[in-house]
Amino acid sequence: MDRTPENGIPEPDEVLDVRGHACPVPATEARKRLDRMAPGQILEVIATDPLAVVDLQILCDRCGHSVLDSRETAALVTIWIRVSPGHPPGVG
Repeated sequence: MDRTPENGIPEPDEVLDVRGHACPVPATEARKRLDRMAPGQILEVIATDPLAVVDLQILCDRCGHSVLDSRETAALVTIWIRVSPGHPPGVG
């Protein structure tokens, strides 16, 4: 994570592409991926479902992760999530 993109978010450790999937798939797949990641790592989620931002914020609130930023265009939603410092990898 030594490169910082233009958006100010550190380069993600993992990218989850769930384009074309509607609720609940983006949140379900994000949770699976976050559960395998180490504390402090960043997951970038790319989706086409505009409700993914809301669903992923709820997921983060429940699990203690942090939404660092989200960007929406007419066709794409991108969300950056930092894994909670107290979250051991492999534990949901």
